[in-house]
Amino acid sequence: MSTLLGFTSLYNFLGESIFLFLLSITNRCADAHALSGLVKKWFQELKEGLEEQMQARFVFKINLLGSTNQISCNLCTSFNQIIDEFVPCKSCRCHGIPFDNSRTNPTDMSSCPVTGVKLGVLDLVDSSVKIGEHTILYMPSFQCCQDLQKVPLPTNFNVVERTNLSSLDEGIILGASYIVTPAFSGLDDTDKSELNVKLFRVLCGILHSLDQGLVCSSNCNIETAKQTSFLCYYILLPSEKGVMILRRLAGSEEVFPVPDITNIACIPVSKDIESSLQASLLKV
Repeated sequence: MSTLLGFTSLYNFLGESIFLFLLSITNRCADAHALSGLVKKWFQELKEGLEEQMQARFVFKINLLGSTNQISCNLCTSFNQIIDEFVPCKSCRCHGIPFDNSRTNPTDMSSCPVTGVKLGVLDLVDSSVKIGEHTILYMPSFQCCQDLQKVPLPTNFNVVERTNLSSLDEGIILGASYIVTPAFSGLDDTDKSELNVKLFRVLCGILHSLDQGLVCSSNCNIETAKQTSFLCYYILLPSEKGVMILRRLAGSEEVFPVPDITNIACIPVSKDIESSLQASLLKV
């Protein structure tokens, strides 16, 4: 299974021609585990050579040391997600059938693919999205016209408050995890670079010892690297290994109401049930 996932990622990353060339050596490699290791190694080397880390600054409301109130960091993804492809397409409004670009001439794009009747501008849907072979979604037209600006680097994340991780609702954590490391080579002054690394290490250690994280806000959506017209909120999580993790938090308008379990909590539970369940869990 891991070999198949490695092939899929490599195919998506390299394209068909290079991938087929790599597959041509499979006859020389009888061990599937060895081949899987080679695939993962090649894929990792290619990613490291092409990916650029995102520069960020975590800005505090107060000075951390002297006149320094920010820590410069690098962000990188923690995994390579394989996403189902969403293909933009045009479709006729009368039947909702998409035009097959591979079989349809550009001059035929103004005719209904079912009846062949000539279509006007208002009879075409430009904001269709094809998912797989049989599913068509009709997106709001404004989504196809949005021209969001790219976020200038480094991106600022303003620290809002500390929060206890034990009370953090994991249901509001969204999206991918981003590994946060201190920036060193990106700073001009060597002394400032060393101080930045020290502040990062101390901050990570203190937050880890307190079992707390930092809630931050930014006008950047890090998954799209675009500026937003509203604030996005993030949680900066420490670790005992000296790196931190950045995750996006859902806004109040994105969260569904929590089901009311007041009646369930009021139901008394006997000691026999607790003892039996505890004994069963200890065997798991």
